[in-house]
Amino acid sequence: MLEVKNVDVFYGHLQAIWDVSINVKEKEFLTILGSNGAGKSTLLNTIAGLNRAAAGSIEYKGVKINGLEPYKICAMGLILIPQGRKIFPMMNVLENLQMGAYLPGPRKTVRQNLEKIFATYPVLKDRSGQLAGTLSGGEQQMLAIGRGLMGNPELLMLDEPTLGLSPKLALDMLTSLKKFHEQGMTLVLVSQETMQCLQLAERAYVLENGRVALQGQCSILLADDKVRKAYMGI
Repeated sequence: MLEVKNVDVFYGHLQAIWDVSINVKEKEFLTILGSNGAGKSTLLNTIAGLNRAAAGSIEYKGVKINGLEPYKICAMGLILIPQGRKIFPMMNVLENLQMGAYLPGPRKTVRQNLEKIFATYPVLKDRSGQLAGTLSGGEQQMLAIGRGLMGNPELLMLDEPTLGLSPKLALDMLTSLKKFHEQGMTLVLVSQETMQCLQLAERAYVLENGRVALQGQCSILLADDKVRKAYMGI
């Protein structure tokens, strides 16, 4: 479904990603792990069109997308939930969700999508008229995910959705993502919750200093002494 081949990414003269290749299968739950500064966010932002790859190619459903504007990539069904939530704080919850359906295709399914999101995150329905900036951190993250879901994603990428949340809220958030996967959605998850990610996802890539250091089935990586020592403190 998604094929990233030999991608290099720079910030000015500083190279952040070296020769990275990953692939995502349709209806797969993939996780990308690594320490802070490993290049995880840079990779997702490059796939979403927010960064430009200096070399390599990115194909989504057989179509080359590197170089396309982000809104065109969104319109193809590839949606990014960015790190830091990036909600519109002075708009209310409902308005934020409606912004996720801004493109022509998703506008046709606003009502159905709202019903699904409110069923998954009932607190958003209760706070639909409340300014988004006054929500708690967990509620803001639910809103960011809900806004992404309003765009009818076929492949949903999430960058650190548990950042700043309590352990319980983080677990609840990850559990809700598993439900989306069970409903047939393809997911790519970046999170510091290494253990939980490896337990929930099917396959993983581990980035180190902008390069792919390890990849494989999560069950195998979960038992890997190097992964357990470097990323779980075990």
